[in-house]
Amino acid sequence: MKSLSGTLRKFARARKGAALMEFAISAFLLISVLVTTIEFGVEMFIRQSTERAASAASLHYAETRSLAGANARMEEVVPVMLRRCLEPAQVRLYDQVAGIDLKGEAAGRWADDTASDESAVIARIDVTCRWQRITPIVRGMLGPEMAHGVSIYTRMRD
Repeated sequence: MKSLSGTLRKFARARKGAALMEFAISAFLLISVLVTTIEFGVEMFIRQSTERAASAASLHYAETRSLAGANARMEEVVPVMLRRCLEPAQVRLYDQVAGIDLKGEAAGRWADDTASDESAVIARIDVTCRWQRITPIVRGMLGPEMAHGVSIYTRMRD
């Protein structure tokens, strides 16, 4: 028992390698903060790109009433690296607005690129982007996947 306590006291008084230990701990913390900051920057970029894609898709759908065209337009405006995270746009159509809860699933109908879509007055375009988180620290705090969904309501154009 004496040898263990003596060894611990010797270790506590030793100063060799203290600078190396301080550097190792501070470098780990600095790199963790840097990578986490980059992760959040990427997340903000993805959110902004998803919102830009939803805006382009809603404008295109309001003018052409083409779901395939809206999805193609959506992919045109996002950077190439984000095309794999975008899910196809979903369009909910409403023939009337008065007295309808536009967020409820009971109201409206899903767009299906048929002639019945022509009677719609309002469209809700939903776009979602799912992205795997990069760093284990953020993954542990916020989950393994980031999902950002955007809903835009647009009035149909004639």
